Amino acid sequence: MAQTNKQYRLLPSIETLLQNERMIEHTECPRAVCCEACRDAVAYFRNQLDQGVVFDHEEDLLALCLDYASHSIRHSMLPSLIPIVNATGIVLHTNIGRTPLGKPALNAIEQAGGYCNLELDLASGKRGSRYQHIEKLVCLLAGCEAAMVVNNNAAAILLVLDTLARGKQVLVSRSELIEIGGGFRLFDIMEKTGCLIKEVGSSNKTRLSDYEEAVTEETGLLLHVHKSNFIQKGFVEDVPLSQLVELAHNNHIPIVNDLGSGCIYPLRKLGIGQEPTISEVIATGVDLITFSGDKLLGGPQAGIIAGKTQYIDLIKKNPLLRALRIDKLSLAALEATLQCHLDPKRAEQEIPLLRMLLKDLPHIKDAAKKLQAQLKNIPGMKTHTEIQISEAKSKIGGGSLPEVELPTFVLQIQSDRYPAQTLLQLLLQTRPAILCYLHNNTLTLDLRTVEEKELKSIVAAFEAIFV
Repeated sequence: MAQTNKQYRLLPSIETLLQNERMIEHTECPRAVCCEACRDAVAYFRNQLDQGVVFDHEEDLLALCLDYASHSIRHSMLPSLIPIVNATGIVLHTNIGRTPLGKPALNAIEQAGGYCNLELDLASGKRGSRYQHIEKLVCLLAGCEAAMVVNNNAAAILLVLDTLARGKQVLVSRSELIEIGGGFRLFDIMEKTGCLIKEVGSSNKTRLSDYEEAVTEETGLLLHVHKSNFIQKGFVEDVPLSQLVELAHNNHIPIVNDLGSGCIYPLRKLGIGQEPTISEVIATGVDLITFSGDKLLGGPQAGIIAGKTQYIDLIKKNPLLRALRIDKLSLAALEATLQCHLDPKRAEQEIPLLRMLLKDLPHIKDAAKKLQAQLKNIPGMKTHTEIQISEAKSKIGGGSLPEVELPTFVLQIQSDRYPAQTLLQLLLQTRPAILCYLHNNTLTLDLRTVEEKELKSIVAAFEAIFV
């Protein structure tokens, strides 16, 4: 115990660290940041002592604490959000921000970064509505009467139910009470609105008669949730949306369709999944639809509500809208993305999501060959490193088109110098970080989600590792 106490006394004080000449290089850094880094350093090495680590000299421990604090200071002054090259093949990768924005969207964000006419009617000089910037575009693309936007699709559902069904009964099929990312469940979101959830049917079979028998005078809304993030097969049965629309309207009940992914570009016609477009869903006569901006739409995070004017007008008056409204930069990016969708050919070129989904195999293979040749020329990789091109499958991700697998080509890398897991971690420490995956204990890079301009970043990362 005496030896342990002696060891603890070797720990430098926070002030000793701050006054050390090593801290001169950090004079431009805020003192609060330096203090926090020094506290973290002392706490770290105190924990080392707790674990039984022994230090011989006070000078050694001081130097280690200074090294730790200096590293922490440098790291704290760097941006936390950094660019990533997505070499996973997962097009809508939720952990890295789902879809990247195209140049039109990025240009729009830059223009809206200063003062802009967010809620100013330039014709009258009076206060306007932020929703006017996207409403006409959504109406053109969806074939609907009115539209608005909030910060994400969960917020859109929350706002719709709070406006139209608070204190009322909402009919929804048991098979549609889905869970979305992060463990959030639709059931929990619905309960927060104060509506009364009435489950109909079973987990695998729901018939029209189930809805008919559930309708009462207390029923305020019929909710249909499109199964965009999972598939049911086998002994299953669902009610077509057109039949639910007829039932709802015959009983003077609004019907809302949570479409989820929000597909505008007709991917189904190209053999990519079976996702209905927003215009096809609106054509069924549904009163409102909600969908995401950052999934198959290919834009920023947003929740779009589209449908009939009488319901959109009610939603716009809900005080909760203030807490859920979209910010000006996301709104600018969304407007630019929707403008691209007006011309499908332009959308294919300008929206990164569509470029990746529609990328043909010869193009992907050429990129794989080019990268393979460049990596083989790195001195540290010429020997003891095997780089092969293989066929594989890419996934859409982001809770969209779960049944779709797109053919692709990948680079598979094995090195005698680094285990695959170590190499994976080292690539995440480069700038930009390179995100790939392991398959059969082999480092694997999928070229479907890698842009041509990003190949040089991958090469630079491997050059830094194999010096």
